[in-house]
Amino acid sequence: MPKRVMTDAQKSILSTLVHGGTLTAEQMSTQARLLGLKTRIAIGELRARGAIMPCKFGSARWQITTTGKALALAHGLGRTEPTT
Repeated sequence: MPKRVMTDAQKSILSTLVHGGTLTAEQMSTQARLLGLKTRIAIGELRARGAIMPCKFGSARWQITTTGKALALAHGLGRTEPTT
């Protein structure tokens, strides 16, 4: 089975959610600097991969899953450098 490639849009969306919390598609679009359509496509793809899921109390907001956190880590997203 071929390995699925993660698009730049998917990486941008994951990086907006990797530190926790919940965001709407519009908030992710703004933070990731993506057009609305690209954001919605990336959300659909990430949801299909099990990387994000709608919040229990309103599907207009999204949150990262354990799978999404693992994907983010594997792609070096959300890391912070130690301060000196």
